[in-house]
Amino acid sequence: MIRAKSRSKKLATVVKRDEVAKFMESYSKVLKSSMDGLKKVKKVKNKAKAAQG
Repeated sequence: MIRAKSRSKKLATVVKRDEVAKFMESYSKVLKSSMDGLKKVKKVKNKAKAAQG
């Protein structure tokens, strides 16, 4: 069983054992395509933390 939650909506589905590989492949494609639209957050380094390690 695969479960997902998006704010107020919940989704659950049952994947048969022989279809798990195909499902995971399709699921990873969806995740990768949706990640392309995300903005990259720039990390600000603190000078004090950089000097320590």
